[in-house]
Amino acid sequence: MQRIGTLVRRMLRMTLAGADAQALAHEQGASTRLFGAAQKFVQRMNRAEMVPATAANVAESLRELRYYESAAEQALQAALASVLPDAQIAEAYALFERRSLALLDTIEAADRKHEVANDDSALIESLSQSMEAAYGALKAQLLQAGAAGTLAISAMEEGLRRQSALRRALQQVAKAHSRALTFAD
Repeated sequence: MQRIGTLVRRMLRMTLAGADAQALAHEQGASTRLFGAAQKFVQRMNRAEMVPATAANVAESLRELRYYESAAEQALQAALASVLPDAQIAEAYALFERRSLALLDTIEAADRKHEVANDDSALIESLSQSMEAAYGALKAQLLQAGAAGTLAISAMEEGLRRQSALRRALQQVAKAHSRALTFAD
């Protein structure tokens, strides 16, 4: 599961940096193969009788896998949308990107430690809220620019779709990490 998480976070980083869907094609293919392999493994396990504890472990793994799968899908959706060209939005986007990367960095650092730490969970929650606040400010600026006519409505909508997909992907990665920590307890 850790390999899948690393791959999905890399996809998110690439998308935040402005990569398009074509640039994500390799990672998308690899993630699809990993998701498929994990699902086949679970199917094989289902053929054998499992003790309740093993069944619970498999269920938790499937939940974590689904979060990562959703995050990968959202990263690809964001990559399909255009990067914001508007200079007046650039500052708000840069803040959203910095806060998103801080969240990803912290999740990756916690994953490398291979241990549960309550201070990591609190920091990740705080960084998630910070990312959400930056997303809210960016969304408000996009809507304001569209309403004022300084940004074409089509560009505003494209920007909203992109940022919303990125936000959902980041939420899913944070949930997967949180589930993995809860599961490790």
